Amino acid sequence: MKITKKLLAACLAALALSMALMGCNGDNTAKPAGSAAGSASKQTTEKKESKKPADDRIDFTWFKAYAPEGYDVWARSGSDGNVSEILFNGIEDSNKVISFGVSSTKDAEAVANRDAERDGYERGEDVTIGRYTWKTVNFTWHKTPSMHLVTDIPNSGRSVEITLFMATPDDPAVKAFLESIEFCEEDLEEKKLEAKDISIKDLCEENGLVISGTRK
Repeated sequence: MKITKKLLAACLAALALSMALMGCNGDNTAKPAGSAAGSASKQTTEKKESKKPADDRIDFTWFKAYAPEGYDVWARSGSDGNVSEILFNGIEDSNKVISFGVSSTKDAEAVANRDAERDGYERGEDVTIGRYTWKTVNFTWHKTPSMHLVTDIPNSGRSVEITLFMATPDDPAVKAFLESIEFCEEDLEEKKLEAKDISIKDLCEENGLVISGTRK
């Protein structure tokens, strides 16, 4: 049987087309299920890491915390004081104060018992707020319930005291502040000394805070 040149050319073209189609399908080989799953897992992890919130608490050098709402910054020695002696004064009533102290020993129980021996002071229940469990001592300031809080700071060999004048942890602003606070541990004493070189004026300027009594 004689095959014409036109028929032969048509056959060869059809064969070439068939081979090309087989080659395309061959590239679409199935990938291992683990490969896709691993890629998806990696993307999910990356998304979670990117969504991790930044620590936007204020760095007071020897502790970090959000500034308590309704309070301005002050120091024991006044407006020219430094961050090692920082305290917070109520905006509407300057008798409403949050003050700090660091004991030379790590014995919150002994500090609380000593404070409770003073007239008008009484031991309260331990309270856990944020990172710490606090020993409490109740007292009255300007006829308003107030509280002394003491806790041992891990790895520091020190205990920290916070005194709430005319406030208690039931106050939402105070509670939020206590929940956010985190003291330096291993280098607490060193960081507190370092804070002496930072004025509260510089602290306020850098962090958008206000020195008590200067609010317009």
